[in-house]
Amino acid sequence: MDHKRITLFAGHYGSGKTNIAVNYALLLAREAAAAGELAAGNIDADPYWHNADRNPCRWCDYKAACHFEEGCGDARRYRRGVKAAEFWAWLARGEEDESDGH
Repeated sequence: MDHKRITLFAGHYGSGKTNIAVNYALLLAREAAAAGELAAGNIDADPYWHNADRNPCRWCDYKAACHFEEGCGDARRYRRGVKAAEFWAWLARGEEDESDGH
């Protein structure tokens, strides 16, 4: 028997069920796309890096498949510190690109 996962969002009228359901569907679509890329062998690793002790590779579920190697097509991306006021101003402008380090 083939079982399928069903996710149910319940709540009162106006509680945000539709918003949560749409965001959940988008998350599942992104995960499926990422899984497809991994299955096709497209594994480009460009993690954001803080330092040797605080980096995403330490807790990444895919590190066994990724084999991050700087200089072999993989690159670390460093994020600069941002003050709260600067972050909120950037968010208010509605910018989506990350070219300025946000």
